[in-house]
Amino acid sequence: MTTSSPKQPTMKYTITQSRLLYVLSIDDRKHKGLLKIGEVFVDNDVADDKDVDNLELAVREILDKRSYMKDIRYSLEHVEKTTYAQDMKCYKAEDVHRMLLKQGVTRKALGKIDKREADFWFECDLDKVKAVLKKIKSGEEAKKEIFERSDFRPEQLQAINETVEYFEKDSSKGKGYLWNAKMRFGKTLCGLEVASELKAKSTLIITHRPVVDKGWRDDFQKIFGGRSEYKYATRMSDEDAEGGDFYALTKAVEAGKTRLVFFVSMQYLRLSQFVGGKEQHFDPLKKAIMQYDWDFIMVDEAHEGIEADAGIRVMEKLKKDNTRILSLSGTPFNLLEKYEESEIYTWDYVMEQREKLKWDDEHFGDPNPYADLPRMQILTFTLPKMLRAKAAENNETFHFHHFFHVWTEDEKNRLQKQIELEDDPEAKSKLQKLYNGIVIGRFEHEKEINRFLDKLVEESDTSQYPFS
Repeated sequence: MTTSSPKQPTMKYTITQSRLLYVLSIDDRKHKGLLKIGEVFVDNDVADDKDVDNLELAVREILDKRSYMKDIRYSLEHVEKTTYAQDMKCYKAEDVHRMLLKQGVTRKALGKIDKREADFWFECDLDKVKAVLKKIKSGEEAKKEIFERSDFRPEQLQAINETVEYFEKDSSKGKGYLWNAKMRFGKTLCGLEVASELKAKSTLIITHRPVVDKGWRDDFQKIFGGRSEYKYATRMSDEDAEGGDFYALTKAVEAGKTRLVFFVSMQYLRLSQFVGGKEQHFDPLKKAIMQYDWDFIMVDEAHEGIEADAGIRVMEKLKKDNTRILSLSGTPFNLLEKYEESEIYTWDYVMEQREKLKWDDEHFGDPNPYADLPRMQILTFTLPKMLRAKAAENNETFHFHHFFHVWTEDEKNRLQKQIELEDDPEAKSKLQKLYNGIVIGRFEHEKEINRFLDKLVEESDTSQYPFS
C-alpha cells in the first residue's frame, strides 16, 4: 500500500502590484467642496476581492500609516481597482486628473513641498469623477498632445533649470554640459525642453543609434506639437537624402520664419571626407550640417563615440563661437574627466529609489510619478578590496575604463620611443619591463580582470556577489 504525499500549495508569483483608485473627502472648511483623487498599490489578491468594503479597508490601512493623515477624519467616497476590460487595461489616478482638468474642473493646491505646489484637490462632486472614469474605461482616455512643465518630475525640472541657467550664463565656444542620468530618466524629453527654454533657433540632435529617431520625433511632438513655428527634420528619411529639406529649413531659420530641430547620426557625419572619412563620393550635405552655426547641439548616448578620433573631428567642426552642447548618457564613465563638477547633472538609481520610497509619505496622496519604475535591490562592491591587485590599490584613482584597457600598436610604439629618450636607468628599466609584457590586442590588466570575473561568481557567506 502506498500513500501519496500531501499536495503542496501553488505559489502565486506576480511581477507587478495592482492599483486601487480612491476618492476622498474631508468635512472641514479648508476642504469644503473638494475631492482628493489618489491611488495605492496592493497585492493582486487584495485587489481582486469583489467586496468593496474590503477594498476600502485595504486603502484605509495604507493611508492611516501616512504621517499627513494622522488625526485626520476622512471619508472614502469611492474605491475601485484600476484594471479593467478583458485585455487587462489599466488607468492611473493621473489619467483622471488630466481628464478633469481637460474638462475645465478647477484643481487647487493646498500645500507646498520644496517651494513647489502639492496636495492637489478637485472642485467637483463624485458624479463628475465617476463620469470621467466611465469615459476612460470606454476608450476615451486622457491623451495629452502637449507636455507641460508641471508634468516633469522634480529631478527632471532641476536638470532642465540648471542646464538652462548654465548655458545662459556662459555660451563661449563649445560650452558643454553633461547629463549623467540613468536609463528611463527622460533625457530626450527634457533635452528638448531645454531647447525650448533656451529659445534655440536651430537644434541639432546627434545619435549613435539611428533607430531612436521615432522616440525623438514623438518627444518633439510632446514639447513642440502645438507650436507651428517649430519643425522636426531628419537626414534619415528618403526625402531628406539629397539635403533639400535641410537647406530650405535652414534658410527659413535665418529668415526668422521657423525654428529647426534636426536629427542625424554620428555614423553619417564621420564618413564625410570633410573630416577625413571614408565616403567614396563627396556628400555636400554632411559638410553643410557640420558647417552650420547651430545654437544648440544634443549628443545622445554621448559615451559611444565622441571621444574616438572620428567623433572628435566631427565635434570640432560643429563647435562654433556660441555653440551650446548638451551630452546625454546613462554611463558616461569615459567622459566625466572632461567636465567640471559644475558642468554635470547626475541622477542615478539610488536617488530614484530613495524618491520613490519617500514620495507617498510626503506628498499628501498626489500620484507618485515613480510608481511605474521598478523597485530595485542595489549591491555595491569595493573593487580594490575584491581584487587585491596592485593596479587597483587606491580606490581614489581606480577608473573602470582604464581597468579594461587594451594595448594597441600605437601605444607600444610610443612607449618604445619613450624608452629611447629616457636617461634615468631605473625609470628606463621599469618602462622596458612594461614594454616586454605588452601583447597587442590583450588587456593591460588581464590577471586582475580574470580575478574580477572569478569574484562575480564566487559563493560567499559574507558577500552577495551578483552571479554566485
